[in-house]
Amino acid sequence: MALEVYGQMVRQRLACTVITYSSLISACERVGDLDSALKVYEKMQQDGCRPNTVTYNSLITACAPGGHWEKAQDLFDKMPRNRCSPDVVTYTSLINVYEKGGQWLRALAAFRRMGVQGCRPDMIVFNAVIDSLWDTGLVWAQVIARDIFLAARKDGYFAGAFSVRGGSSGGVGGGGRG
Repeated sequence: MALEVYGQMVRQRLACTVITYSSLISACERVGDLDSALKVYEKMQQDGCRPNTVTYNSLITACAPGGHWEKAQDLFDKMPRNRCSPDVVTYTSLINVYEKGGQWLRALAAFRRMGVQGCRPDMIVFNAVIDSLWDTGLVWAQVIARDIFLAARKDGYFAGAFSVRGGSSGGVGGGGRG
């Protein structure tokens, strides 16, 4: 569908901007069509239009359903070359892809890199990295998950949470999810 819209725009000789391309990529991402999102991204580059952070966020998010963490990492690595800085959405998406791809060490590394780069995590990021670590079943990884949870709770996240993976609400942090 997104590629059809793009085709119509080309036939009508309408100019495509970074907003146009990013919207098309986002539309592909929302319907779970990574291949089409990547085709739009390639066409964008061929047309000499530089992607922005929103473009990369949609592309990285599109990698999540299939756990395509290698592709997400590749896209993340291209951001500086296009003068794009990752934001909280970028890191949330990247950590989510790592979680879905079973790459919990990479999720933890991205979480730590996020802090070093001055990007403040939100509740979604905390949940993604904690879930990724907790689901390993490794005691030492679960200790790190607990420590991240406790630090986040101290900073005001997970208000009302009563345990890690416990209680009637389930999930990390009980009822504080979301």
